[in-house]
Amino acid sequence: MKLEDYTEPIKKCSQCNFCQAVCPVYKAQESENWLARHRLNLIGEVFFDKTMPASDRFKDIIGKCLLCTSCTQYCSSRVPVDEIIISAREKIIEGEKGLSSIKRGIMTKAFKEKGARNIMIKAGSFAQKLGLGSDSPKFTSKPFEERVKDIVHAKETKKGVVAYYYGCGTNLMYPETGEALVNILSSQGYDVIVPKDTTCCGIPVIAEGEIADAAEMMRKNIEVLSKLECDKVLMECSSCMMMFMKKSPKLFAADDPIQEKITALNNKIVGGIGFLNTVFTEKVSGKTAPSFTYHIPCHKDKFSADKLDVVNLVSKVTKTEYKAMENPELCCGAGGTYYMNNRDISKKIRSPKIEEIKNSKAEVVLTECPICKFYLKNGMPDMDVLHPIEFIYQSTK
Repeated sequence: MKLEDYTEPIKKCSQCNFCQAVCPVYKAQESENWLARHRLNLIGEVFFDKTMPASDRFKDIIGKCLLCTSCTQYCSSRVPVDEIIISAREKIIEGEKGLSSIKRGIMTKAFKEKGARNIMIKAGSFAQKLGLGSDSPKFTSKPFEERVKDIVHAKETKKGVVAYYYGCGTNLMYPETGEALVNILSSQGYDVIVPKDTTCCGIPVIAEGEIADAAEMMRKNIEVLSKLECDKVLMECSSCMMMFMKKSPKLFAADDPIQEKITALNNKIVGGIGFLNTVFTEKVSGKTAPSFTYHIPCHKDKFSADKLDVVNLVSKVTKTEYKAMENPELCCGAGGTYYMNNRDISKKIRSPKIEEIKNSKAEVVLTECPICKFYLKNGMPDMDVLHPIEFIYQSTK
């Protein structure tokens, strides 16, 4: 994933302006400076044509992209805009020094290494006790990796063996999501392998332009997961799935031996929701569950036949009422750590999403993305916002 690899793809932009209809930053700012086509033009002029300098204004425009992938998914010319933006960010930070570089280094180390991660958790918890960082995610005192280890055996007649790759959001913020998935799977007859040596999928650091570090993380994950003897590898975070399924092959050279392992592993990866849709065939509890609406995370494939698999699963298992938003795909504005650096823009993006949720009259909001879950809850503290698997577990246990 080097900028030079996109010399031809960047030329495919037809300047149709269709990205205007789906770009959340453009809708919030109402300026064409923030459109994908404008960013592509600037990248071409700065890095390919050399007709413009990489000015602070240029860096700001490239840095304000949410990387939501909406323009990429809806582009009729199939221009991988998000990957071009990421590659441009890598160019921008080359040789960069100072506070920004130090902050990126600390963040990367925290996502890579368990020891550094634990320090980050303790520091974050201490800051929150002092009333600092009230709009930042609260870290759990006991991560998922300390709650569930090695293998959880089937409670009923064994049907198969699955592995579970848990992301950082589940591990550090919402371990109850991972516990819910493991408990459901074991109760349905599956041994669940929880590998101990995996690390972050790399999406937080690749968003900063740290492509080499993301590749290092992904290589470790591919090596660990490829060695597991299991029928399927499950993931419940839409961003983690995107990184493995769509981005991992592009992080390495075409002749890198890891590519063969990536192909084999991706054939085994399945979303936790999709897998449970094959496990459950009917309602499994007599409990009355609250009505729900569903926020589709930006990194979920918007053209997939399974984009409403959450609605299908929850409706089937709980028989509760689904109250659809007018536009369930509308971005919430979180964007990983984007909202921390662009608070005003993120709140503008989140505002219509919250309005849609309220208009749905649903009692609970469901979404697979842990950062979406956090940011929506942050904007409407009186509303229950849950991962669908957690909601199903609560409704059926």
